[in-house]
Amino acid sequence: MEACAGLLEPRNATLGWVVAPTYDLTKRIWQRVVQTFQEKLPHRVKLVLPREHRLLVVNLAGGISEVRAKSADQPAGLLGEALDFVVVDEASQLRDDIWPSYIMPRLIDRRGWSLVISTPNGPGWFYEEYRRGQRNRDADYQSWSMPSWTNPHVSAATIEDQRSRLPDETFRQQFIGEFIGVPPEPCLTCGGPRKDAPAHLTLPDGQEIPRCASCELPMAPDGLCLLRETGPGIGIVDIDYVLPSGEGADHGLLLKYSRPRTVARP
Repeated sequence: MEACAGLLEPRNATLGWVVAPTYDLTKRIWQRVVQTFQEKLPHRVKLVLPREHRLLVVNLAGGISEVRAKSADQPAGLLGEALDFVVVDEASQLRDDIWPSYIMPRLIDRRGWSLVISTPNGPGWFYEEYRRGQRNRDADYQSWSMPSWTNPHVSAATIEDQRSRLPDETFRQQFIGEFIGVPPEPCLTCGGPRKDAPAHLTLPDGQEIPRCASCELPMAPDGLCLLRETGPGIGIVDIDYVLPSGEGADHGLLLKYSRPRTVARP
């Protein structure tokens, strides 16, 4: 649908690409664009060239807009042209050099836009591009992550069945849309885990430790996270509970978290 909108934009001429790791996947996307125009806007279809994977339509200004299917497994075919838009599917499966060296430079001359879509696949170029759209790091970027059960066309019960059948990390990646193997972002509310948090804490026996409303990590009265960051995705604090008589520690509690953020309780 975004490719269709890009083709309809009123301009003298528009050139866009749909790109995927293989021609089979790219062709399926391109065919959906063709099908949409043939079914909904047949009067705007000017030319369909299946062998060349090219579609030409008349846009809303009467100009000619074109979209081409491109495969990333032949990087040389991604060189040379200036683009108005590009849609990349299963982006995390592309080699790390494909986006910065072959695709992104095509958008500079015409100040084109891109839509980059994928199931997460750990760290890599796609994760770095996703981060640029988070926390206002780059005003030109926006990024979102949505779990599969938000899709009204997919059965939530079927997805839940897979939770018990798949390894935890596989389920989180495939159905929750979570990047695995990357350090978690500090919480915007409590800042946790913090490098300057205390490594040791003494509390009266039975005192409840408040939890951050955003990440559920243990939080001090001043609103800062109690966990001290000891490594990527790891934070700990050693807590001694003092008996009412003041006779010393009743027991110690070690709190740890890792992605996803969970807190061990005694």
